[in-house]
Amino acid sequence: MKEHKRFIKGIVLLALILCGGLTIISSGGGGSEGGSNSSTTALLSANNINLIFVVSPDLANDPLGDINPTTANLNNQGLQRSLLMGTYLKQQLLGANNVTSIHVLEPMTHLQTVNNYPDMAAIGFIQQFSLLNQITIQGTTANSYPLYAAYAPGDVPAGVTKPNPYIPGAQGLAFNDASGNNVALVTSIINANVPGFHVFSAPWKTINDLLTNIKAAKGYNLNLPTTYMGSNYVYVISIDPSGNASLATFDSNLNPPVTYPVLPPPGVKSASCTQQTYFSYTRTGGVNGVVIPPGTNTNQTVYLIRHAEAHPVSTFEDGNYVGAGQWRALALPNFLPGALRGQSSPNVVYSIDPAQSDISGGLSNSYVRPSLTVLPYAIANNLPYYLVASISILANDTATAQATSNFLFTNTAGVNLSNQTVLLAWEHEHFPPLITYLLKSYGGTVPAPSFPSNFWPETDYDTIWTVTLDTSGNVTVNNAFCEGIESPPAFSSPPQPAPPAIPSSFPVVVFTDVHFNPLSDASGTLFQALDAADASQWAGIFQGSGITTPSAGGTDTNYPLLIGALSSIKQNLGASPLIIFTGDILGHYLAEQYFSQKKITIPTPEDIADMKTFTNKTVTFFMQQVRSSVGNIPVMFALGNADSYWGLGPDNSFLSNTAELYYSQFLNGTVDHETFISTYKSGGYYSAEPAGTNLMVIGLNTFEFSPSFGSDASGAVTAELKWFDSTLTSAQNKGKKVWLLMHVPPGADKYSTAQAADASGHITKPTMMWNQDYQKRFLKIISKYPGLIAQTLTAHTHMDEYRIMSPGNVADTTPGITPYFGNNPAFKVFTFSSDTLKATDYTSLNYDLGTMPVQFNNYYTFSTAYSTQGLLSDSLVQLYPQLPSNITLQNFYKGSYFSGHTYTTPVGNEFYQITNTTWPVYWCGIEHMEEPGLIDCVNFYSYVH
Repeated sequence: MKEHKRFIKGIVLLALILCGGLTIISSGGGGSEGGSNSSTTALLSANNINLIFVVSPDLANDPLGDINPTTANLNNQGLQRSLLMGTYLKQQLLGANNVTSIHVLEPMTHLQTVNNYPDMAAIGFIQQFSLLNQITIQGTTANSYPLYAAYAPGDVPAGVTKPNPYIPGAQGLAFNDASGNNVALVTSIINANVPGFHVFSAPWKTINDLLTNIKAAKGYNLNLPTTYMGSNYVYVISIDPSGNASLATFDSNLNPPVTYPVLPPPGVKSASCTQQTYFSYTRTGGVNGVVIPPGTNTNQTVYLIRHAEAHPVSTFEDGNYVGAGQWRALALPNFLPGALRGQSSPNVVYSIDPAQSDISGGLSNSYVRPSLTVLPYAIANNLPYYLVASISILANDTATAQATSNFLFTNTAGVNLSNQTVLLAWEHEHFPPLITYLLKSYGGTVPAPSFPSNFWPETDYDTIWTVTLDTSGNVTVNNAFCEGIESPPAFSSPPQPAPPAIPSSFPVVVFTDVHFNPLSDASGTLFQALDAADASQWAGIFQGSGITTPSAGGTDTNYPLLIGALSSIKQNLGASPLIIFTGDILGHYLAEQYFSQKKITIPTPEDIADMKTFTNKTVTFFMQQVRSSVGNIPVMFALGNADSYWGLGPDNSFLSNTAELYYSQFLNGTVDHETFISTYKSGGYYSAEPAGTNLMVIGLNTFEFSPSFGSDASGAVTAELKWFDSTLTSAQNKGKKVWLLMHVPPGADKYSTAQAADASGHITKPTMMWNQDYQKRFLKIISKYPGLIAQTLTAHTHMDEYRIMSPGNVADTTPGITPYFGNNPAFKVFTFSSDTLKATDYTSLNYDLGTMPVQFNNYYTFSTAYSTQGLLSDSLVQLYPQLPSNITLQNFYKGSYFSGHTYTTPVGNEFYQITNTTWPVYWCGIEHMEEPGLIDCVNFYSYVH
């Protein structure tokens, strides 16, 4: 293959999907650095002080896709994850123990986007867990636990009502701990030296800063997480009775559905509206002396609802709702449309600031339940969600009623809700003074409404009051609607949706040979900006470039093609628990292009150092783009020949400079750091065992097996093969299955060999990918472990092909993203059996250079194209003998080899289509890995077939 000739001339839910394990990822012990791994999650000790940090997603850190990017709120998947996380925390970490305290982010301290959406994800993410614990108030026990979200001194944002008095017992977490209140809170818990379970729910920045500050304040010697790994991860600092601290990281391995939660049996039934006496009040301008107040909103509807169930008895009060309230809150999106009887549906949701707090029932409370009651409705309908934080909910006087009325129904408070339909969750005892003030503000001779003392029965959580302002500002208020949701006593516990069933199969996206060329702008203007900028600034530079068309055939991947490919990969991830990239990040001859741009003929050591810096930035930028596209899932990889400074394979300098990049950006910190760094730096290979699975991924560096190096690489190859053998032994002893990743596959360089064939198609000396001695040693090693290697994935040729390395071991090659050799850019989505971890099928997606579509599209699915079923490796073996005689299959194989790009003249780099004359080389090269067998197969092809 021409790619190989160039080098001759030149000289890695899964867990849930795979086995459903819940796993401790790492731990530090005894106040000193250390680590351990376990296949099960151990309950936290009730004898310790346990500080449990639950990281909530936010717009800045949402690798798992749990946040609606428009509303900055949890989406359906995020809500589902929160429900499952509650069960995980209770069952897997606390067990029969009850939580001691739950501190959550003060939402108004973290306003997101230009719309200033408060961060409700943190409080929503831990709500289910709070209800799985119990609290007793004045002799009544309920499934409920207070959430502490109150402001501490110095943390009250501008425009937010200052708590009066401050209630330290209900302190929440400020997003930016500018006043040091967060760390002071946690250190006070530690210093009290009372065993218990204290939970903290906040975004990654807040949690990361807090962990760092705790370590510094207490002098703990802990291995803190350096990379945000998503909201499946829970961090726990445990302090034993002797004062020794350890850090453990737990992976919940949750794989939530992306749909809105379906309540488990018995579900929720409808109920009749029987709670209140009907009323309706209207004020019309010019009638009975009524004058519409200045600034009154127009064309506005506000539905006022009470919080969900909170009082098993009238004296029970913890600021939260009880288990039955969660049933009602989750059911609201399904019931409200019918309850409104065809009236306009809300397009924005408001509630009170949950950080407001009081002291009642003997507890310090944050008043969280109104905001949590309508949070699911906002999530289910993707609606903007705001908090009214400038009004004290505790005050129940005329001034408060006036401020509330002005905020909601006029534009005099800086908010204009004209032309809006608002769903408002509020404290119901504030409704009469609010409505009374609103109607009295219209003046006239109409009597003010008179609400009886029992206007809203204690057991009524169902009634809806509606305020309507017409196009002129005339007002009507009534209580004609109700939610119609039944609340039977059986709902004393919150619903606990079961985790999704482990599927029988799962997808894995595989892509390779990107050969990203950041120097595609020949004018040099782009290069100058990139050379001077940090990798984090490159995206903006590329977006300002005049180059907007993806790469043409014969050229390497430019920015538009890279972004298009990653966008398509993101769209096709599905439930892929990891991504596989089998090598070659960098474009061809990147070093030469760099020196050409700088007009350097003979580079000095300083010039070479600058080139390496630029190359490192290219690698960093590429990895950042991949990470932003695929989210938090690990990217398992194999190194390619172009993953280097000179395009001749990774040397010691490249390995040393990029080790941390591959570890943090690709593997995402999911592999033991010390072990990875050791083997990666020594030879560019590694193994990874995704937590909670029976899978081992091995990434080899097979470019050093190339005959181009002669005997120079003998020592390094011997060390790698010895490591490979021992690693397979380890996998076998552990009961693991192995996925083997290699960039350069064994066997022949089919293209170079075919081009050297004579007019009859005969060959004398094939060009081989590997040194034949190394290949024999490699094949001997894998023959020792029959059935151990479940899948082998390779690359390098840029084409869609496969090779039968040995009986039971088939290497599938994924085509490249770059169209450098005339192939259509393409990647594959494999389907794996959850039971065997073997591939059963794949779909190839391509970018057709002939039509230049907007995105990659499905090209073919293997089982459909070749009419196969069962394991992919078996089907590939069975396909091989059919190709010579079945012309239909043969022609499809020839076309799919180039991922569907057909042409009659060579493209760019002297690459020709497969002809009848060269076909024997391409066919024989599927099965014959060694020279003699390949020569005989090719030269006798016409006699046999």
